[in-house]
Amino acid sequence: NHGWVQWSVFEGVSLGIPSCNFCKRRLYPIRAQGVNPSAEPLQPHEVAKLLQEPGIEDSLLESYTIWLKFLGLRLVDKETGQLARTERGFDARTRNIRQNPHNLLRVSRVMQWLSEFHMEHYSESFLLCLLAERKAYGWTVSPTGRASAFADSVMRYYMWCFRNAARRERVRSVVQG
Repeated sequence: NHGWVQWSVFEGVSLGIPSCNFCKRRLYPIRAQGVNPSAEPLQPHEVAKLLQEPGIEDSLLESYTIWLKFLGLRLVDKETGQLARTERGFDARTRNIRQNPHNLLRVSRVMQWLSEFHMEHYSESFLLCLLAERKAYGWTVSPTGRASAFADSVMRYYMWCFRNAARRERVRSVVQG
């Protein structure tokens, strides 16, 4: 089980997505100290050990698809990381995300996690999809003309989750239009 939370733990919970900090740390461990001071950051030797485990790629991908489901998205192509809206529930999920802007912190965590576990190509596709869907999520320019919290987060935080400079530049060019 690679230390990941088992899917059965989530049965009966909305979309099978846990809201507790324990579950977020277990599904998307990162080396950075998160918002929760009692959460222990992932250590480099733990990453190395996990990456050697048989079947870890499937476990990582399952964790990622849980996150996508939370956002109302699905993975279309494992090779490219291409995403699309889910057939059902997209509107409800985007409404939830608009009403709960703390989800922007979760975006950052998942992007760091993807990079940590050598899945950065998913991060790029993920962020480009969110940029394409930003109107649906309510992440557009505010009525005052200021950039939305999402656009600000992309430029100030999310882009820096990419270890690869070329990926960072591709995202920057999309944001800056």
